[in-house]
Amino acid sequence: MGKTICLGWNVTVIDWDGHKIIDAETSYIINEADDIVCGFHVWLGANVTLLKGSCVGDNNVVAINTCITKKTTDQIA
Repeated sequence: MGKTICLGWNVTVIDWDGHKIIDAETSYIINEADDIVCGFHVWLGANVTLLKGSCVGDNNVVAINTCITKKTTDQIA
């Protein structure tokens, strides 16, 4: 997590699915946990959810009731 992150209420950060899915033939875990990255000067509004593998770039504002599922690098000025 970067510096100067502002959080609204009820922000949820989930870096895994809460259960494993295992390939029956190879016994390989299909849904591994993944990092979540927040850059510098980020504002996460109320009820924002960050899921595994998500990335919020520097100088971004994430709107209320948003679910981030992948890497985002676009800046909102």
